[in-house]
Amino acid sequence: MTSFSSFDPDRTPGTGSVTSDPYFIDPAGRVINLTTGAPMFGQLGLGTLPVDSAAMSAATGTVAAVVRLADGTQQLELGRPLAYGEPRSALRASSLTQPSFTRAGDEVWVVQNGLSQPEIYQVSASPGGTGTASRARVAADVLEGKGGITALALSPDGVRVAVVAGQRLYLGAVATGTDGGSTPTTGESRTTSAIVNLVELRSDLTQVGAVQFKDAATLLVAAAAGPGSLVRSVRQVSVDGSELQTLTTTGLGNNDVDAIAVSDQTLYVSFSNRVAELDGNPLDGRWIAPPTAARGGPVLDGSQPFAPN
Repeated sequence: MTSFSSFDPDRTPGTGSVTSDPYFIDPAGRVINLTTGAPMFGQLGLGTLPVDSAAMSAATGTVAAVVRLADGTQQLELGRPLAYGEPRSALRASSLTQPSFTRAGDEVWVVQNGLSQPEIYQVSASPGGTGTASRARVAADVLEGKGGITALALSPDGVRVAVVAGQRLYLGAVATGTDGGSTPTTGESRTTSAIVNLVELRSDLTQVGAVQFKDAATLLVAAAAGPGSLVRSVRQVSVDGSELQTLTTTGLGNNDVDAIAVSDQTLYVSFSNRVAELDGNPLDGRWIAPPTAARGGPVLDGSQPFAPN
């Protein structure tokens, strides 16, 4: 009997050959395995390319890392460290958001110059060969006038995109087409994308920062609740905006959550240069230091946790 599990939008893509271990970035800018405490192979794990944020494709094992250069600009690096491959440069700008992979892992989306002149790019995530990876600008006229773009996340099913603009949460649909060109490696028609049907989700959420998809129907966002609140905690929002839950804040203190990651249904956050994982129920559990921290103390110093998706 034919299995339909491969069509499940919440099923982890790929063959299972890519480890599902989560990662974080330590104070030296190195990518570290949250489960083992081991640094990632190559420059991303050595700190020779100090990493500000990163993402990994569960389908291909490709890592997209935003590194900070000596002049203060940021650069997108693509590689397969789990296959002992060094990264190569793909995009450079004054600022870049945390990357977000397509389900197939063949492209990564990122926003450049989000606060001054935001442009969204889809970048080929094939790290082999030499030269600059091919890229195309994502049409996003619907975001004009919405303010600076500080975060973006693609849904697991690939049909939606969450965008934080002007510290507000928006959800749009992804429309694809071709521009008449072809990819230099395969000669296939080059796919282009546009964001359409944009809607604001939950106008009662303010100071919106990080955003990730928990699954195809649910978003996790770091946001304050109402104009009188300035501290961002984790909120769970349905993609139609009808349901909103505030996750536990026990263990966070009076600190802003600045990053969110989901790995095998385990939630991770970072706040005040610390990384924590959720222990217990999302609504009344607590945020604790991951077991990795036991090697060095009661807290785990670092930021920007991420996991293969």
